[in-house]
Amino acid sequence: MKLSHIEKALKKGSKMHGFRSGGGLRVIRIEGNGKLKGYGEHPNVEDALSHANEDLSFGGRIYNAVYGVIKPHYLTGSSHTTSSLDEWLYVGNSFDAFVKGGEVVVELRGYSRLEGSFDQVVKTGTGTDFFQALEKAVVSPEVKVAC
Repeated sequence: MKLSHIEKALKKGSKMHGFRSGGGLRVIRIEGNGKLKGYGEHPNVEDALSHANEDLSFGGRIYNAVYGVIKPHYLTGSSHTTSSLDEWLYVGNSFDAFVKGGEVVVELRGYSRLEGSFDQVVKTGTGTDFFQALEKAVVSPEVKVAC
């Protein structure tokens, strides 16, 4: 999957945030200069990313002009996960992506997966594009975040 519009927005200073909604949908928001630039939601994160990328290609659209009109109005997410990122979001964690020093940075934020631990952690990866940075973040060690 190519995320050319998301990659371009990140390089221009926008930030991407991904999370699971109360209904279980995977949600992607791209924000820049204090404004919502692109949005995508879907029962799995890959399609939510695709929807956000498409939304950016149209310059950002009003939610009600897309969901229930062009795209289905999804009511709930899926309990079936499609990737390591989808699983990360499914259990209630989130991620952020941005560009720093010319590289894409992905920060997976959530709670430790170590049994009996309730520490907040971040797993970070960098790369030339979102997916390369994501791959590195997934395998990076958990770093405890001071609360």
